[in-house]
Amino acid sequence: MVNNRLINLIPGYFESKSTLSKEELANAIRKDFPDWSDATINVRISELKKKDLVQNPSRGVYTLKQKANYSPEISPKLKKLYKALNQNLPYATFCVWDTKWLNEFMRHQPFHFYLIAEIEKEVMESAFHALSKTYTNIFLDPTPEIFERYISKVENPLIIKQLVSESPTSSIKKVVVPKIEKLLVDMLIDTNLFGPQQNEIDFIYKSALDKYHVNLGMMKRYAQRRNREKKLTDLLN
Repeated sequence: MVNNRLINLIPGYFESKSTLSKEELANAIRKDFPDWSDATINVRISELKKKDLVQNPSRGVYTLKQKANYSPEISPKLKKLYKALNQNLPYATFCVWDTKWLNEFMRHQPFHFYLIAEIEKEVMESAFHALSKTYTNIFLDPTPEIFERYISKVENPLIIKQLVSESPTSSIKKVVVPKIEKLLVDMLIDTNLFGPQQNEIDFIYKSALDKYHVNLGMMKRYAQRRNREKKLTDLLN
């Protein structure tokens, strides 16, 4: 049975940080219950998990809030893009998304959005030619100069970029999209695509982690693949 005093104290442990490592949580409990052994504290933490009083989103990490899974809106134009890619390149691996999704995490709201198709390197050219029949403002792996000169000035641009292997993706309404873990890591790398977000990364991370379930282990593994593990670790600490 969970100790009632511990239940009342738990919210205070998460006042300054929304997530705690198991060691941090155990140390906080130990200060209030100095007579408890390590084994007793481990049992109490397990009881808190079973009662859903704390959550364990990834190994060794605990959070107080119950958080929703990230499930962005799949708009008709995103469905149309996904369908076009699927029809033209049925065996390719790809995902699609809309930069408008990021607005919910930001203080300052951009009004210029991009549709993004991330696709495996070998068929990027094929995707570009196939989609060019339907889309006018379409850009293949644009350079910083192209972003500045053209993409920032046209309406409803579509950007085709390379999909990194083993990228975290999921299927929502039969449309493959990037997981929130992927978006948060990519934000640290592609400063052109995520230009409007660069001055708010700390706030965006806090907003995303406070609102949604984020698999920190998955995010760290993906960051390692993209050589951003240290930068991610610094942001999360």
